[in-house]
Amino acid sequence: MVSESDLIKIPFNPDMTVAGIKYACRSATDVRNQSESRSINGLRKTIANNIVKLGLKRHLDKTNIPYEMMRSAPISDPDQFDIFIGGRRCDIHVILISDKRRIRLTRAEPNLLLKAQASLPSGQRSDTEFFEEDILIFIFLTALMTPNRRTIEKANEAGQPLYMVNMLPSNWTIPAKWVSLGTILVESNQETTIQLEFGGCNIHRQIQTERFVLKPHSQMDLKQNFYTLSYIHTPNLPDNTIRVHSSFLKETYLVEPYAWNNLWIYGMDIIIGGYITRAEYQKNASLISKIGQNEHTMCASPKNRSLPIQSLYPINDLFERAQSWSQL
Repeated sequence: MVSESDLIKIPFNPDMTVAGIKYACRSATDVRNQSESRSINGLRKTIANNIVKLGLKRHLDKTNIPYEMMRSAPISDPDQFDIFIGGRRCDIHVILISDKRRIRLTRAEPNLLLKAQASLPSGQRSDTEFFEEDILIFIFLTALMTPNRRTIEKANEAGQPLYMVNMLPSNWTIPAKWVSLGTILVESNQETTIQLEFGGCNIHRQIQTERFVLKPHSQMDLKQNFYTLSYIHTPNLPDNTIRVHSSFLKETYLVEPYAWNNLWIYGMDIIIGGYITRAEYQKNASLISKIGQNEHTMCASPKNRSLPIQSLYPINDLFERAQSWSQL
């Protein structure tokens, strides 16, 4: 069983958030991966998962634990890589704590983390994608987010970094026919200069981006030929409307100031809770009702299987086994 002394804290660095955001935007733009990952909550979940995975990888490097990185099996996520320890795939699961009160409590009393639930959606993926000997690793991420305009403005006033995005509608992102969107005109009604990045796909279904700066009350045509447009990004807090017109769609898409979301996750702590094999988890976990996202997990399934963190095995036990496995 896991005790408080078995919890391992991994240093958080903002570059983990940057890496997570870049991966999430690529994933949302890839036409092979049109799923819930395009929703704002889906994007944040992807970012959190990648923050934690990168943190674990750095910990393994620092402590000289042998591991391998191999491409994931699901074709829906072609750019994702899994961590293998001792030849076993490690399925990393994030337990997000984003409520300020809970963050304060767990920092003051880390033993409270032992009562958190290691929860997984029931029937999340097909059995053909996983093996019973796969290792499930549950890792906490304490982080603040900005779910509305008020919290975004507070973060901006405090000088915190922003990563503002707007996800375009499906007729721009998932076309019925693979044809060019034509000339794309971008017009800014901003009172200040704004940096913009457009992400989409070219004729070969490859991801491409275009970055530029627009002066106040000016317009320009995108130079690249886009067949889809998935997102618009700016590091600034927009104060007025951005207009995007496609000559093929004969449609003007308006991005109002309130229509932007901030993807930046303000991470604090990454804490490894423990591990268990998939077979043991399926045998011992109980079927429970949905757990709220801000309580213990980002899972959105109405039914979950769950075990208390304290019922898992200490992660150092896995690391010690990996060291011996590498010597065989």
